[in-house]
Formats: sequence, C-alpha cells, structure tokens
Amino acid sequence: MTKEGRGCDGLSSGGWRSCGWLLAAVTALLVLGACGAAEATATPIAPAATPTPTPQPPPTVGPLFADIDVAALTQLVPTPTPTVERDLAEPVVYVLDKFTSRDCGYEFRMGETTAWGYSAGDRISGLDGDGIVITVHVGDTLQMRRIDNPARTCERPMTVFNEELGINYTLQPDEQIEPFVINLTKVGTFVIDNPAEPGSHGKFVIEVLARGLEPVVYVLDKFTSRDCGYEFRMGETTAWGYSAGDRISGLDGDGIVITVHVGDTLQMRRIDNPARTCERPMTVVNEELGINYTLQPDEQIEPFVINLTKAGTFVIDNPAEPGSHGKFVIEVEG
Repeated sequence: MTKEGRGCDGLSSGGWRSCGWLLAAVTALLVLGACGAAEATATPIAPAATPTPTPQPPPTVGPLFADIDVAALTQLVPTPTPTVERDLAEPVVYVLDKFTSRDCGYEFRMGETTAWGYSAGDRISGLDGDGIVITVHVGDTLQMRRIDNPARTCERPMTVFNEELGINYTLQPDEQIEPFVINLTKVGTFVIDNPAEPGSHGKFVIEVLARGLEPVVYVLDKFTSRDCGYEFRMGETTAWGYSAGDRISGLDGDGIVITVHVGDTLQMRRIDNPARTCERPMTVVNEELGINYTLQPDEQIEPFVINLTKAGTFVIDNPAEPGSHGKFVIEVEG
C-alpha cells in the first residue's frame, strides 16, 4: 500500500495522535448524522387512548324500613270518617217520608234522610222509649209526603195537635193529608199530642233552637253544699268566667250565675250534701226545669243532669226558705 493509502499505519507517535483525533472526529460526525437521520425518519408514537368506561346501572337502594309490614302499619291508623258540617246560617228542609199511625200510636218514617240519630228508612214509634224526639233550628222545615191514619193498624181517630205550630188535625181511619209540612218559626219545645187524651198516641217532641247555635253539653264536677250554702264545682271545664277547678259559692257576691242556650245540658257527676259541711237538709227546687230534691246530710244523687229546653231565667232555690242556701241562677237564651 502506498504512503497515502496506509491510513494511520506506520505513523510516528505524533502523527498517530493526529490520526486518532481525526478518526474520533469522523466517528462523532457519523454518530451525529445517524441520530439526525433517525430523528428525521422516526414515526411518532400516538399516546395511548383513554379507556371509555362501561356505563353501569345506578345502584339499587332498598327502602329504609324494608322489613316493616306497611299493610300492618296502615291498619293501625284508621282512616278518619269525613264529617259533614252544616252551615247553620242556612235553613234546612228535611225531606222525610211520612207521619202515620201504627197500633194507634204516632209513627215517624225517615225515608232517605239521616238525622237526629235516626238512619234512612227508620221507623220511630212514639210509644217506645223516649218516643220521637227531633232537634232543629229556627227556619228549618219538616216536609213529609203525607200524614195518614191507616185503618189496618188502628180503627179509631188519630189526633195531631200543637197550637203554637199551627197543627190541628183529627184523621179518621184511612184518612190522609198530603203533603204534611211543619214550618219551625220560633225557639221552644213543642209537643205534638192529643189534648183530649194526652199521651194516648205516645210522644212526639220537636226542640227548636236558635239558628247558629249547636247544643253544648257542659261536663262539670258536681253541685254540693258547703256551710249549708250551694256550691258549684267546675271540674276541667272553663266557662261563664269561671276557670277549671273553680268552686263557686251561692252565698258569695252574685252567687252562681250561668248563661246557656236552649238545648244545652249541664252534666255533673253528682249532687250531694256532705254532713261535714252542713248537718241539715239541702233543698234544690225549680219546677220549670223539673228539679225537686231535698237531700239529707250525706245523701247524694248521681249523675245530676239539667236539660235546658226553654228560654228564660230559672232560679234554683229552697221554696220553704228562699235564699237560705244562697243564689243559683241559670239564664237560658233562645
């Protein structure tokens, strides 16, 4: 090989070093070129795709009290019965069946109407129990198909009379009047009867209250004697300016004064006359209210009820010694 073609062979140490540097430089250039070429021709790697999550159904959540028998719970809470409230500002026309005779006594037939504790279709006899009792309001009307006296149930006349209500009929067997209407224009207690033979047909009573007032039952404690005077005990009721638990003496101030309405009731556990407070009899009388008692020491009557069926001022007293037990006045408004 010629001198020019020997490469670095046969060079002196200094020439060898120069040739070594040349080789290193060429080698570096070749490496850099290779890197550049690789960089120029390399295909970029796409980033890995984000995985799409698979939709999951929403979690099923059970009821909070899944182990409770809902049907059983429902049975524990009864469905309230709807109540029908009547507007007392408007008169009511009671459309009834008829007023007739059965076994020679009054009989009242309801027809399709439900009222006064009677059901539709009921037949109420004036000869049974309390007889026929109706509570209505001023301006109401009792409208019946007819009044009659069928001969098959009674072969004698039937008399129907109340002067204040304008009713005066005597029906022979098999006679009838249709329609039969009773207009109620005033407050009061009206008994329909046979004046020639009172009670012979039984009992038919119409209580007429002032419009806008429902009867009230005052549930009280008792009516008693203290220091030989009347004492009225309220119990849990608050009324007439008296508080629950109050004891009102007939001997103090104005005494016992109560204002109520026709149709109201005073209902007490008892009336008594304890000997420890008075050792003489206690008399309680008002004929119009049907009250007439004389209680000996330690005697009692229970319960004690006062039904207020007419308007007026009623003084309960001892007629033999007026005012000896003090004062007890009941004002009954229409």
